[in-house]
Amino acid sequence: MEYLNTPHKFLLLYCFLALLLVSLVALFIVVYQESHTRKVINELIATQQNHWLTAVPSGSQVVFTGIAPQQFDYLHFIASARQVINPQQIVDQIEVKHDSYTQSQDYNLEFLLENQEVLIFGQFPTEEIHANFVANLKSRKLGLTLLDYTQSKEIELEPASIVAIEFVPEIFSLLDSGVISVAGNTIAISSYFDTQSQATSAINTINNIKPPEVELNLDITAPLPRINPYRFQISFASNGHDLTACYTETPEQLEQLNSKLAEQLNKDDVNCLLALGQPTENWVQTLTNLVEVLVAKDGISLTVSDTSVLITTPMNFSDTQIIEITQSAQNAVSEEFTLQVIAADSNQEFEQLYDLRVLKGVEGLISINGTASDALSREMIISMVDSELLPQQIGNFLTVDTNAPPINFNLLVAGMQALDLLYEGEVLIHTNSLFINGTSASQESLDQIIAELNSKLGRDNYSINVVVDTSIFAVNLPTIEECLDGLNQVLDNQKITFDSGSVAINESTESIILAIVPTLKDCAHFKWEIGGHTDSSGNSNRNLQLSQDRANAVLFAISLAGVPIDNFVAVGYGELYPIVSNITKEGRAQNRRIVIEPMINNDKN
Repeated sequence: MEYLNTPHKFLLLYCFLALLLVSLVALFIVVYQESHTRKVINELIATQQNHWLTAVPSGSQVVFTGIAPQQFDYLHFIASARQVINPQQIVDQIEVKHDSYTQSQDYNLEFLLENQEVLIFGQFPTEEIHANFVANLKSRKLGLTLLDYTQSKEIELEPASIVAIEFVPEIFSLLDSGVISVAGNTIAISSYFDTQSQATSAINTINNIKPPEVELNLDITAPLPRINPYRFQISFASNGHDLTACYTETPEQLEQLNSKLAEQLNKDDVNCLLALGQPTENWVQTLTNLVEVLVAKDGISLTVSDTSVLITTPMNFSDTQIIEITQSAQNAVSEEFTLQVIAADSNQEFEQLYDLRVLKGVEGLISINGTASDALSREMIISMVDSELLPQQIGNFLTVDTNAPPINFNLLVAGMQALDLLYEGEVLIHTNSLFINGTSASQESLDQIIAELNSKLGRDNYSINVVVDTSIFAVNLPTIEECLDGLNQVLDNQKITFDSGSVAINESTESIILAIVPTLKDCAHFKWEIGGHTDSSGNSNRNLQLSQDRANAVLFAISLAGVPIDNFVAVGYGELYPIVSNITKEGRAQNRRIVIEPMINNDKN
């Protein structure tokens, strides 16, 4: 009897293990996704210092809720958020506590420019300065729609602050969109242009014409890079056509493509989508031409990806039929595209359909292309790419096909870690081989990639073709001396401290960390150590652990504030390196400290 029950016991055990595996995979996906989402949201909120704000991911959208203290705070946040998040992904459920734009506001001015519309809120020091500003602005931006929510209040300002206000209309004449903030004699500008050369020209012009009394904080860049390839995929069958991927660039193209395909396929539910980037020229015309010549060919599959067209035919097609299809397709595609026609049983070529390709643009934008074997694998791929690379935005072109082989996740993780260290590039996974191409900003980064790949995979399991271009970050990067000066301006007069026996960031420490974040962001190309130190009171082992925990807390805090921490390490030294004697209370207080220093200069001996 016991023997007869054994198979049932094994069956129950297998079911339990399978359920456990699925649960662990699901948990793995959630952890990866939450890690990325939390970092992006915390960076945005910390940058704006909007403690009243709550952000929660909901599918592809982010829901923002909270009660803004002033309309000023609300408008500033929404304008800034639209520059880093696709407006279609923002669900705005924010309320405003007060109706006034300027109630209880300290002096500053905020200008939001989008196309030909400007919102102004804040306080002008006098009515005369206000009137002159508006007249000057309208004279420089003809056809401007001005939404003015400011007040004029007699305020004593330094002459340099008035010069800064009067300089703003000149800046507007150089921009089409952006956010400009004026506080004292400092003007902060955030804007973007179509090309990097236009952005550089605007930066140079503004710097050249600015009055000497004015300080500038410029964040002027080119737009997010184009992401390719676009993807179109359809299978033709006599009992119904299966359109599994269809993307195009503009609403006008979308309407044209949906209408034309609905007519060609005799379907009412064609639903192509808008995608990030720019497809190959004549994209819509090529797609509809190909569908027109192939729609009656039962059993054919068509995949168009950026500049390539791939047509697969059934095994029973004759050579004559394949030649006919090839000639028809050649006449249908424009010269920008390459064409391949293969039989479905041509294994070597057919496997190429299942390659996984991840592309990284120069602004960290990611495009994932390829085929997953099932929906769970597809979500795992997206989540792992998302969490390893922390992109601003993902162009997801992954499809599901049960015929596709399982993805080698060891290769995927190794490839994403390599891609993270590249300035731009791509990772291709084909069966059990990894191919990496791109550009590195330094030989050190390339050496690190190769060392980690050799360690994780072995030399025979990957191929790498990376060009080192040290000029990428050569312009405007601060020197180590400039970085230390920036830190010392804050840390010479303040010290990062913790409450006794605690590792929690207190208000005093948080304000100091936020003050040094801009310098750490600009200097993240250097390697830094965050060192934790204690006095000699108490158990030495406990002090060592306490110093490590505090260093970790600071590292985590700067990460949440948006500092890339790849080149940062946290080290606890306990009581090993006092700077003064621990005999007195004052001496012990000086020895309890966090030290941030470059790793080229951190010899404790």
